[in-house]
Amino acid sequence: MIWYANRVELAKLFCLRRHVVVVHGQSGSQNDVIQAEKYLASALRVDKNSVRAHLVGAHINKKAKNWQDAIEEYQAAIDADSAFIPVFIQDMADCYLALQEGEQLEQKLLQLMESYQGVSPVLTLSEYYATIKGPEYATEFLSKQLEKRASFKGLNAILNLNENALAQGEHGFVYIDVLKELVAKLLKGKPKLRCRKCGFGAQSLHWQCPSCKHWGVVKPIYGLESE
Repeated sequence: MIWYANRVELAKLFCLRRHVVVVHGQSGSQNDVIQAEKYLASALRVDKNSVRAHLVGAHINKKAKNWQDAIEEYQAAIDADSAFIPVFIQDMADCYLALQEGEQLEQKLLQLMESYQGVSPVLTLSEYYATIKGPEYATEFLSKQLEKRASFKGLNAILNLNENALAQGEHGFVYIDVLKELVAKLLKGKPKLRCRKCGFGAQSLHWQCPSCKHWGVVKPIYGLESE
């Protein structure tokens, strides 16, 4: 029998087993899903604050169009560690919109903006405002927020919101493509996440740091060029 140093490591094992069943399973049958949910429940029994387990649960429910259950799993992930919000905030928003609960989505994002220092909830809300109120309203909202949370991602969002207006205005803005390309270059190759233990930088999420091998320590970076 293999003994594990702590409950967190055991939770990681159950999550990895779930990954094998769902992602690498040959049939993708209902039995696979049932087995995956068993592993997931086991993981949460030993570590109720496992962000990875909650995101796995959200993925399963979202795929099955169990939108409310998915939202609850995303909220549990936020409660466990809000640093991971940029990883799943858009997926969470998609669930609210699938339920046609735009007002609830707006309130949730405004709430997150109060408690979370990053720009992801702002960008997600600006996208929603652009859909229901138009790009001008979304741009004004985003511009005010960027005064407090300066971000190249936010600047890029403003450019995208106003691309047509800038390019087709009375005099046009012939450098719109140049400006967008410049921002893209500034963002390209920059690490979006960093290990809180050893400083390893990454573009995508690693539950286990490839460098120092610690679990759950690779998290989104805050600052002008990232979150």
